[in-house]
Amino acid sequence: MGLDHDITTLGPDWDDQDNPERAIETSARCLQAVETGARMPRLRELEQAAEPQFDGEGGEPVFVLRALRTAIPVLLREEAGVINTADRLGLRFRPQILLVRTHHVSRQPYEAVTLGYTLLHELLQIAGGQQELSAALRRAEANPLAEQTVGVLGIFMATIRRSSLPEKTRDLLTESCRQLVSAYVLDAEMEEPVLYPRTAALAAQGFYFFNELRLPGTEELIEALYALDCRSRPQNARGQATCALRELEWARYHYDADAMKRFRRQAIVDLGHYALRRHELAVMLNGYV
Repeated sequence: MGLDHDITTLGPDWDDQDNPERAIETSARCLQAVETGARMPRLRELEQAAEPQFDGEGGEPVFVLRALRTAIPVLLREEAGVINTADRLGLRFRPQILLVRTHHVSRQPYEAVTLGYTLLHELLQIAGGQQELSAALRRAEANPLAEQTVGVLGIFMATIRRSSLPEKTRDLLTESCRQLVSAYVLDAEMEEPVLYPRTAALAAQGFYFFNELRLPGTEELIEALYALDCRSRPQNARGQATCALRELEWARYHYDADAMKRFRRQAIVDLGHYALRRHELAVMLNGYV
């Protein structure tokens, strides 16, 4: 069976958890083919192939890193010939967002937070500043600048949580994230924000991030991020596998000890059932459960 045929099963195998072991094998072969130049890098395919390597039992994030080293120069050359703004920004930022995620799951906090900051700074420059980027995030119509900012913010908040930045630097970056996330989640021109491909990641990571910090005046933001997570989370098996972790954090926010016990047990069961190695390790090391 050829790889082109196998790759079509990757979504059901991993997202629906039909065959996670096969998904890990298929994604590894796809990424290795990109690394060696035997397969042209395709953005959606790279993003899809990364997930089993990030979370699956036996997955190796280094396969993603090696593939990206080959793919990013190719995609940047492709960007130079693209006129459409959405496609051009996607080619510029989506591979880099995936690279930040790869550093993050590979426990390379310095590389992850540094690249995350670089991407956010570049988006601020493209927009013309914090106010202009906030305005893009508030818009009722989908726009490519907001889409890429949502993607960067989700992983950037996760990298800040796990970095050992100086306190003043951390506070400045946290405040910048708070302003931008609030513009998107609380100040949207319509009743609810536009849903982008990585909205679910922003909602989840923002909820954990600000709930952990408990900064004065962020209660409305925390509650809005929880609601956005419930609204935007993928309904497939992989997306639902970490719902109990979210509910555990929501119970912690409300100081509900009984609910915390209940969802702690459920989270452990769910993570074990879906064999999400990285999540199991992270929740144990960081004391989430």
